[in-house]
Amino acid sequence: MKLFIFVLLCFSQISAAQNYSYIWGMHFPKLIDPSEVCCFDYDNDSTPDDGLGAVLLNSQGNNDFQASIDLALLENNIIKAFDWHNLDLNQTNQSFNFGLIDAQTLTPNLSLANRMAGLSQIYLPSLTTTNIFNAQLNNNTITATASEISGLLNLQFDTQQGLTPLTLTDVKVEALLELNPNNVAAGIYTTDIAATSPAVVGGMKIGGILASDEFLGVLDTQYRTCQCAGIDAASPFITSSVNTFFNTIVVSCAQTNLTPANCPANSFCSTASDFCTNAIGLGTTFDIDTDNDNVKDAYSVALRYAAAATTVVDIIFIDGFEL
Repeated sequence: MKLFIFVLLCFSQISAAQNYSYIWGMHFPKLIDPSEVCCFDYDNDSTPDDGLGAVLLNSQGNNDFQASIDLALLENNIIKAFDWHNLDLNQTNQSFNFGLIDAQTLTPNLSLANRMAGLSQIYLPSLTTTNIFNAQLNNNTITATASEISGLLNLQFDTQQGLTPLTLTDVKVEALLELNPNNVAAGIYTTDIAATSPAVVGGMKIGGILASDEFLGVLDTQYRTCQCAGIDAASPFITSSVNTFFNTIVVSCAQTNLTPANCPANSFCSTASDFCTNAIGLGTTFDIDTDNDNVKDAYSVALRYAAAATTVVDIIFIDGFEL
């Protein structure tokens, strides 16, 4: 009986590559090419919206946020996969769904070229019952939506605090998928496109809405770890309110007498006073009004993902039973 189960497991591993893709690229289009306009129109003005990308572009200074994301993927600090439920690219038209899964890798030292070629092997701690997209396939082009997805975007202000998954709402996806391109490795791949600059960006367009409360909440949580800056972890550090005269969100610091000079130079905590000085302008960077009250209270988010086939080595179901 044990031998029979083992044979079934091996067979499932061989066939599973058809149904899973490993995300090897996560791109903010504006950070790769400021003229790259992406991805969906959230304010109905016939122009794709990318409010968060604009903020990152204008605030990165000497930092290179996109390079940091690329490194996080290559060093396996971000490992995500798509589970294509019953997707058959040989069908001309098909309704299906797919899930976004946090994964682990069994091939951590693969080069970017090998990841693009579909040579990654991943381990799925569990099959997801959340983060599900409803999708339509039409001639290898998929369109998909989800009311709420967590983990498409992660924020990390302080490298010591790790990545915090953010929740995006009204999520939309468009992508051209391929099956086994160039006979490299069987499975599902995104077709990549080039921006107006020579850089390659992910062929999967993803958009969503990031609420101000979500964004500021993560920022507040991470700043409240900065005891060296004199921040009281037990009390709110960042507060926000609505200015009804200007119809905008006003962001401010709730704590004073800060001592960021006591923090390591160039660390996240050393920026506490700078944040407070510039906080009042942060509310004006939100570009989407989610509740139609004439106050822009959220960021539009534009991302591109690049995915290649992956070999799933093992899956542990939520209830603890192994496949």
